Amino acid sequence: MEEKETIRPIEITWEELQSRDLDRYILVDTRGDEAVNYGMIPGAIAIPECELIDRLAAAAGDKKVILYCSRGQNSKVSAEYFREQGMEAYSLQGGYTGWLLNLMQKEQPGEKENERAREIEKSIRKKFHKVLFSRFAKAINEYDMIQENDKIAVCISGGKDSML
Repeated sequence: MEEKETIRPIEITWEELQSRDLDRYILVDTRGDEAVNYGMIPGAIAIPECELIDRLAAAAGDKKVILYCSRGQNSKVSAEYFREQGMEAYSLQGGYTGWLLNLMQKEQPGEKENERAREIEKSIRKKFHKVLFSRFAKAINEYDMIQENDKIAVCISGGKDSML
C-alpha cells in the first residue's frame, strides 16, 4: 500500500501563525519599497517580489517561509513557486491589509469600554445642557429667528462641532 503525501495548505492565517513556534519561521514582506515605507508587520524582513528568486533561499536558511504582499494574491503565487522548488513556503492570508484589519478589530473597544464612554457622554450632556440650551433658546427668542409656520431641520450627531 502506497503512503499518500499530506498536502499542506498554501495559505496561513495570522492566528495560525501566532500559535506556532515563530522561531522556526521567517516572515517576508514582498511589497515594493514605497509600500514598505508605510509600514511592515513587526519582525518581517523586506525582499521585493522581483528579488525573491535571488535572495530568499539565503535569507531563509533552514526556516519555513511566510510570504506576504498587499492582499495575499501575489505572495500566494510566489509561495507556490518556492514549494515547487522544495522550500516550505506559505502565503499570509489577506496579506498586509488582512493583518492590519485583524489588528484594528482587536483594538476595538469592548462593551465595558463602550458603556463607560456612554456614561461619560451622558454626564457631560447633563452638566452643560442647561448652559448651552438656554443660550440657544434665548438667542432664538431675542433675535426673533423663528416665526410661526417656519420649517426647521435639526441634525445632531455625536461628532465634534456637528450641531446644526
